[in-house]
Amino acid sequence: MKTHILLLLPLAFSIAANAQPANDDPCAAIVIPVGLPDYLGQPCVPTTTYSWTGATLTTATPNPSCVASGFSNIRDVWYKMVVPASGKIKVSFNSAAQMVFVFYKQSNCNNTLNFVEAGCYAYTSTNTVQSLDLSSLNPGSTIYLRAMRALGSVQVNGSVKICAQETMASVAIDYNKRIGIGTNNPLANLDVVGKAIVRDSLSVGKSLEVRENMTVSNDLKINGDLLLGSDLVVTGGIKASSMQISTGAGPQKMMVSDATGNGSWVIHDSVFTSAWVTSPYNSRDTVVDGTCLRLRHIDAPEITSYILNNKLITVYFRVGSIGPYQLPYTSEAGGATNSINCIFQTGKILLYRHTFNTCRFNSGIAESYPGQPVLINLPQSLEYRYVIHN
Repeated sequence: MKTHILLLLPLAFSIAANAQPANDDPCAAIVIPVGLPDYLGQPCVPTTTYSWTGATLTTATPNPSCVASGFSNIRDVWYKMVVPASGKIKVSFNSAAQMVFVFYKQSNCNNTLNFVEAGCYAYTSTNTVQSLDLSSLNPGSTIYLRAMRALGSVQVNGSVKICAQETMASVAIDYNKRIGIGTNNPLANLDVVGKAIVRDSLSVGKSLEVRENMTVSNDLKINGDLLLGSDLVVTGGIKASSMQISTGAGPQKMMVSDATGNGSWVIHDSVFTSAWVTSPYNSRDTVVDGTCLRLRHIDAPEITSYILNNKLITVYFRVGSIGPYQLPYTSEAGGATNSINCIFQTGKILLYRHTFNTCRFNSGIAESYPGQPVLINLPQSLEYRYVIHN
């Protein structure tokens, strides 16, 4: 059984251990159910939240192969899942923190904790769904998942969303002699999940439905309907009596192209004002060129690469009935001079707060000089809206 420990950070920052989670030990691992495979081969969407608040390190199990040297102040929590008949599992993750996920094969959980590593994955693109495929597992056996977290970004508390499902069989034939490639549940005489290449010619007697990418090296002639679920790439010409591109379309929008021919819908001859929104994402701390920042972001799907390069964007914030104020905004809120500002990216706006004359994230970090202030919080209650000008 692991004991509480004291985790130390640079600048003499210390945090007392919180109550350990139930799955702080491998033998108390939480069961993650393994769902049925998706017939289109899509990964599951992780929705169940698992907390790693108060976790400590399982010192009896060595650090895995994908943990780099210098990865210090590690804590971990444990999960387990039963391998399905195919011996293949796809596990998906989503977390606001960078983590390492390690899989182990083990027959009996005991005090030796003698696990055999079966896969190691460093999760770095936070707030995104990423997946890891495991194969050649023993059907019916139990594999263990170790979610590891370092204290490098001062996030002692947090959670991760995890889901698992069986991976599609590579080739399958059902009782009706239908052939499935990449699926064990074919829906037609030939059902291909993934990329298919026809080296000579392809004749379609009726309709052609494309759910993913379609590449045409010469002319594409359509006399009836063509349904596309994703990209259509044509290096020749397109001849059609009518064409509708609905994704991103809306009133007062037009299609524009960038330098490489990528088109997008943009606002035409009008000023766009978004609704007031709060940031649904966790606050996180970062350091840029020695300056401490507290960061959140909001989604802004109207901001395309064309908008970034050709339009003026302004952002406003308010606190309840107080405001609105245009960013950047400097104040003495919290007893220290601080500024709220933003950075624009395609599809999102990064919002950050900078407290002047300090790089001290909280009061647990010793003062570098008498009266050094603490970085002011960027609360979730702040509301934002953005305006795209002509």
